[in-house]
This record gives sequence, structure tokens and C-alpha cells, in this order.
Amino acid sequence: MKKIICSIIIVSAALLVLGCGTPPGKIVFDPNLPEDSAAVVILSDEIFVLQYNGIDVNENWYPKSKRRENKVTLPAGPTVLNFNLSATVQTGRNSFANIARQNMELRFNFEAGETYYVGVYANITTFGYLVFGDRKFGIGIWNGTTDRGGKDAAVKYWELGTL
Repeated sequence: MKKIICSIIIVSAALLVLGCGTPPGKIVFDPNLPEDSAAVVILSDEIFVLQYNGIDVNENWYPKSKRRENKVTLPAGPTVLNFNLSATVQTGRNSFANIARQNMELRFNFEAGETYYVGVYANITTFGYLVFGDRKFGIGIWNGTTDRGGKDAAVKYWELGTL
């Protein structure tokens, strides 16, 4: 009996570790970059960056084309990210919408010493099965320490459409 319980615990622990998935990537664009002239940008797994300031980063940032949340250290200043977007957004109690956009461009001036989060937002108000409001979605940039997800808390946002 002890062997069975011990085996169950070991198998459960192994499945738990395997189920955690791939940890967020940490990419430093320039390893010689001093911290006081760099910005940390966390990219949600819905955003698949193809180019950073015209430089192809697809293979370096996403080995084997795996989508995952990435933590990137970039030189502060004007930045252009070209990316593809693929997200699933909850539009009601039991309903979801898939959002897919190709070859999008994001321009932002990341400040040195700051941490940012870039992801998708959806402004949808639900009460039970009823959906209220404008049902708009888009891309947002949040300060790394703020509440992510709502466009009102975003440092900057771009509306992409209505669900």
C-alpha cells in the first residue's frame, strides 16, 4: 500500500512539473547594455514578434516557433515591433472570440529603467449571460507594476476593433 501511495505522489509531482509548460523566455538584446539605459518589456504569449527595429528576431525570441511570454531587455528609446497577434478573448459567460491579425506594427518610446507589459485587452461588461458595453479590444502597454488588462490602466493602447 505504501508503494502505491508513493508511486502516485511521484507520478503526480512529475505531471505537475511537466504541466507547468515552458518558462518565460529572458532575452537581452545587447548583453553589454547598461541597466540605466535599458527597458524591460514583457510580451504576452498572444504577441509573436517578427522584427524589432527592422531586425528579424523570430528565431532568437521564439525557438522552434513556440509562442510564449517573453521578457526582453531592450535599449531604451523609440522602438518599432512588427508582430502577429493571436488571442482568445472571453466575450460572455460561456462564449469566446478568436482574434488574429498578421503583420501588425507597434511604435513606442520605452523609457530607461522601466518595465512594461505588452498584451491584448478587451473591454466587455457581462452580467450573467448578458453582455453590455462597446465590446472593444486592442493592444495595450502597461507599466510593469500596474493592473494589466484594462485599457484605462494602460500607458498607451491601440483599439483594433469590436467583438
